[in-house]
Amino acid sequence: MYDLANSAYTIIIVTFITSAYFANHIVGNPQLGAAYWQWTAGLCGIAIALTGPMLGAAADKKPKGKINFLQRFTLLCILTTCLFWFAKPNANYILYTLIIFFISNYCYEVASIFYNSLLKKCSNENNIGKTSGFGFALGYIGSVPIILLTLYLFV
Repeated sequence: MYDLANSAYTIIIVTFITSAYFANHIVGNPQLGAAYWQWTAGLCGIAIALTGPMLGAAADKKPKGKINFLQRFTLLCILTTCLFWFAKPNANYILYTLIIFFISNYCYEVASIFYNSLLKKCSNENNIGKTSGFGFALGYIGSVPIILLTLYLFV
């Protein structure tokens, strides 16, 4: 189930729907909007690279640290993703939308660090690749109805 939600986030927010809405309707210029979106994603990646190891070390020091960090960052991702609802098709919302994207994407990616670190608990050494691939595939297969529903309801 977590892979399904993860895949839906990347398809709807990062790749297809929200990024296109931002570029075409909030910025009003597809090239400039895509550049803003990708620069924000790049800066977010740098922030993750700088803070991820420290967050991982902090989680390793607590008995249920990985699960707690996974839950907290997932919840923060969900809450900040909900804030996209308020992004109006107006250039005044460019900075607002980019900040929301940065925070939600940061939380999504950091949660993924802890999610991926728990893979060894639900598989064994011989099947870890198969288990990971199966979850990844099911996530993307399950995302098809979600993106179709999103396209029908919101686009």
